[in-house]
Amino acid sequence: MTSEQLLALASRVEAATADRELDAEVALARGIVRERDGDSFFGHRDHSVMVLERDYYDHGGNAPELPHYTASLDAAMTLVDDYEIASTLDEAMERVSRNGWQEGDYRGALIRAFVAAALRAAANMEGE
Repeated sequence: MTSEQLLALASRVEAATADRELDAEVALARGIVRERDGDSFFGHRDHSVMVLERDYYDHGGNAPELPHYTASLDAAMTLVDDYEIASTLDEAMERVSRNGWQEGDYRGALIRAFVAAALRAAANMEGE
């Protein structure tokens, strides 16, 4: 994914609410999965198959669920693997704030700011 595509995805995350399709795009953009076939994702670093929703069964049993990056702070934090994110997180928080936090959804806004910051940091690294 190019740096422009990563930045565009980061902007969409900042403007969104929790969204499973965005979770899928984030996973593809960050290389957590490499291919998508419907609601199944292939080529995960630790698993051969992941799925969007629970209770999906493949030939080998229950496939792990794709993390809820736009809804879970723990999942969003797994994207933070680089010191560069600190500089992009402040900017992401400002953009999320400008887009207007839904009343009482401060946690959701923070989660999406982390995801967007991770994407922007990846875009910065891609552009180097």
